[in-house]
Amino acid sequence: MLSSVPLRLPATIITLGAALLLATSCASSSAAEDTVTVAAASEPHAEILQHAEDTGLLDNTKLDIHILSSAPEANLAVSNGSADVNYIQHTPYFEDWAAENPVDNLVSLGDIHIEPMSAYSRQISSLDELPENAQVLLPKSGSNFARGLLLLERAGVIALDPSIPRRALSKITLADVAENPKNLRLSDVDDDIVPHALDDPDVSVALMSTAFALQAGLVDLAIETESPDNNPYGNILVASTGSAENPNVRKVVEALQSPEMAEWIEKEYEGLVLPTHK
Repeated sequence: MLSSVPLRLPATIITLGAALLLATSCASSSAAEDTVTVAAASEPHAEILQHAEDTGLLDNTKLDIHILSSAPEANLAVSNGSADVNYIQHTPYFEDWAAENPVDNLVSLGDIHIEPMSAYSRQISSLDELPENAQVLLPKSGSNFARGLLLLERAGVIALDPSIPRRALSKITLADVAENPKNLRLSDVDDDIVPHALDDPDVSVALMSTAFALQAGLVDLAIETESPDNNPYGNILVASTGSAENPNVRKVVEALQSPEMAEWIEKEYEGLVLPTHK
């Protein structure tokens, strides 16, 4: 069974210990038939889920929401049956993770929202102001690291090798930086550590998605944001092959992709989070 510690969130939202997630759990089988167990990031994912339940978009389906900060843990939770679905990652990240891990029972049920990546700083108000040899921190996961490099390229700060395919995110590395006129020190840390980097006076800029910035209260420090147009980073619901066709799981997908939910996301997050279905 899953054990949990309450957070300062609605009563149905609880945390999962990482070690417990890695163990096979009987939570899904013992839950009520109309309850869907979801492993989700706290913001905006859990808030979106809670809104769907609170406003009746799920009809009689109930949610048992567990807060996680790690997509790998959430994927393992769904794979081993600790959760029915997870809602914590975008498509490129999931595809990279699936290719690198021996888990073959997970499927995407479709995207819900986009969290544009931005560059954040306490020191400058524009990437044009980056000084020589400034340290710029990026998220470590392959797809998000490439996403950060692409944002810097679009801003004119660096240039990538023009021969590399811009959609092959997991293949883009520091070796593909062809021009770095300010000799920026480009480095990376684990994705969930990036928000804390701005506390280091040696870090001029940190790149992260809106979810991490929301959780850390940093959204007002954004100085450059990627375009939402044709953006491939839609955050998705991931299920196991066994739970994907569960009628209650399908209700969750339909509710999160509904026009009503899209309208609420646009209003609630004022452009910081964008719905993928309208």
